[in-house]
Amino acid sequence: PVDADELEVVAEQQLQPGGVIFEPGKCILCGICVKLTEQASEPLGLTFVGRGFDVRIGASLNRTINEGLQKVAAEVVHHCPTGALCFDDKPASRVTLAAPVAAK
Repeated sequence: PVDADELEVVAEQQLQPGGVIFEPGKCILCGICVKLTEQASEPLGLTFVGRGFDVRIGASLNRTINEGLQKVAAEVVHHCPTGALCFDDKPASRVTLAAPVAAK
């Protein structure tokens, strides 16, 4: 058994151009964002990418989340139940935050 104090906590944030932040660790794959982009007839939209345990939310054709949210970004951010999609005014970058691992 692994002690919870020894686990490394990693929170990944993908800051997209245009101010949309996607935090995959918060995403529960509910599909609300996928359905909203489908209903709004987004040119690219969002979809489930991958199979099995590797499924994630993303834009098709290896595009960014922001490219998939041309029309309904505000609505998708508003309806995201976990806050995995949110807005930020900072410049685009990719940030990975890691808590230190407990000493063994």
